[in-house]
Amino acid sequence: MNPKMKSAIEKITLNDATFSNEVIEPTYVNFFYGKNGAGKSTIARTFKANDERLQWQAGKASTDYDVLVYDTDFINANLRNYGNLAGVFTVNETNIAIQEQVDTLNAERKKMGEEYNGHKAAIDQKTADKNTALSTFQSDCWSKSAEARTLFDEAIKGKKKGCIIRSRNFSNYAGCS
Repeated sequence: MNPKMKSAIEKITLNDATFSNEVIEPTYVNFFYGKNGAGKSTIARTFKANDERLQWQAGKASTDYDVLVYDTDFINANLRNYGNLAGVFTVNETNIAIQEQVDTLNAERKKMGEEYNGHKAAIDQKTADKNTALSTFQSDCWSKSAEARTLFDEAIKGKKKGCIIRSRNFSNYAGCS
């Protein structure tokens, strides 16, 4: 069997949580798994901190490599369920941020649509109220002036032509012949 390829990190020294000077000698590819408290998150934090607890090979430094840690923080930052679609994910932080903006804007659009519908209903009600008031006003004017038009029939002769035009705007009224 071939020996495992050594990584550029020769040693990891753990002194966090329940570990006291525990040393791990990682290989090129490493998988850490186990029950809660086994040290997976502690190792991940050590890699992310990239401090003196990581011992690099001579002549190597963390700036020479992309150290990637696939842990809960990575998953929370880069993978997110897409709405209520099971098995559909938004991948990477940028896409998650964009999806959150889209969700926020959609919620705002829905709210504005509801406000618009409320204002539209108010406008429609005001228009209906105005039309009812105008109709009532015109009806009252014609009914209250009916007696005067009858008494002064001779005075309005020749002027009744306009009354026909007015009667198209109003209901049919007596006295306009």
